[in-house]
Amino acid sequence: MKTSHLFAAANCAAFCIASAAFMTSCSSRIQKEDLCGIWIQPVPGSHIVQGVELNADGSARSVNMATLLYDSWKLEKESLILHGLSIGNGVSGEFSDTLGIVKLTPDSLSLQKGSLVLEYFRSIEDCGFSANPGTVLKGRITFGPEVRKFRPDNEDKDYWVIDKSGYLQERYNESGAAEWSADAELEVRQTDSSASEFGSEYAGTLQVLRIISCGD
Repeated sequence: MKTSHLFAAANCAAFCIASAAFMTSCSSRIQKEDLCGIWIQPVPGSHIVQGVELNADGSARSVNMATLLYDSWKLEKESLILHGLSIGNGVSGEFSDTLGIVKLTPDSLSLQKGSLVLEYFRSIEDCGFSANPGTVLKGRITFGPEVRKFRPDNEDKDYWVIDKSGYLQERYNESGAAEWSADAELEVRQTDSSASEFGSEYAGTLQVLRIISCGD
């Protein structure tokens, strides 16, 4: 069963992460390696981001999109072709979308299908990007029922975690465990503990700005 799907949600606000390094045009040739990486966009009306990871071997992976599962991609001239599986309302179907590459810089990607132009930004992690840098910490992340905590290395204190991207929650859900833990390297910013119902019970509250790594 073949269906056609747009790359992701439309009408996203354009964020400016400009780079004067290189920009594609009709006279410049796009290389496959220029597209490899994680490309994300904010979901309208929320703090969550979504997008796709394009790997050098031609495989692809969805980021924060449970009903649109990318599995492969290829570059043909000035177009990105994405293949995957759409899941919704109990019906699944394969799709292949062809999107014109309007602009490509080291940090941004503009894709077009018909009259719709979608803006994406390169990320080094699944949760997205942050405009204001925070503090990078390594430690142990733990999620469970009413538990969202992070203990930095060389500390004996736990901090409540706010992850607006939803990525850590997704990892916890995927684990199927009552409590999930993983070593992680995070860029965080300390925030008001009153922002969370349980934050006052911890040494402080950290908002996750970037998930640099998160292993098992």
